Amino acid sequence: MKNPPIFPRGYVVQVARIDAELSVGALLHRQVVVKSLVLEDPVLNMTSDPDGPWNFENPQAQASQNTFPLGVISRVQIKRGRLIASNLLPSGAAGPVFFEAHEIFCDLEQVN
Repeated sequence: MKNPPIFPRGYVVQVARIDAELSVGALLHRQVVVKSLVLEDPVLNMTSDPDGPWNFENPQAQASQNTFPLGVISRVQIKRGRLIASNLLPSGAAGPVFFEAHEIFCDLEQVN
């Protein structure tokens, strides 16, 4: 998922591999229901603009006709995740990293 336009080029989230378990019953009714996700080696780049918003917040985004609502996902597993948090400089250029975490493993339930 790419950064919104007010941020420098780059990605909010990159994932090496995603495994999804879908509901067979829903597929038979032409619906996509994700029961669980496993994200392997995800990298989350959280960047804060000096004016306040973060790159994962995009109030200007509009729902596309080509998307489908995910709803609640019963289980999301993260394996070997990496989180990097930084600020933009007032000029709009990338600033220093103020937090970095590696080898994040977690199990989340009822993710919306």
